[in-house]
Amino acid sequence: MKILIDANISWRLKEALKDFFEICTHVDSCELKVPASDLEIWNFAFENQYTILTNDLDFIRLSNLYGFPPEAFPIIATIGFLVDPPATMVNACGDSVAAMMVTRLVEGKEWLAKVIKGEAQGQFTE
Repeated sequence: MKILIDANISWRLKEALKDFFEICTHVDSCELKVPASDLEIWNFAFENQYTILTNDLDFIRLSNLYGFPPEAFPIIATIGFLVDPPATMVNACGDSVAAMMVTRLVEGKEWLAKVIKGEAQGQFTE
């Protein structure tokens, strides 16, 4: 599968995805003018058999107008599979647990011990 990353997504994602897809290209690095319109990106992707990776809701309108390519279903399923469990956990547990998880990642394993001893600075200390 060939992926075309839209301009509203960082070009750095190309490096992370190159191991998973045969071709991964950012809109800024292909022959389209910068900035390219959504329709130009859509047509380029269609003509060159790319699947567009985007956050832009205008592409939903284009897919409703021109049809949704079946090649896009596997990537949508994969993204849903990766994003759904953490999103469900945050929704079920609330913001305080999500904040604790972020603190754990930023401050390290012993963040709670530091908070109890009063050595840490942050949202859980007063």
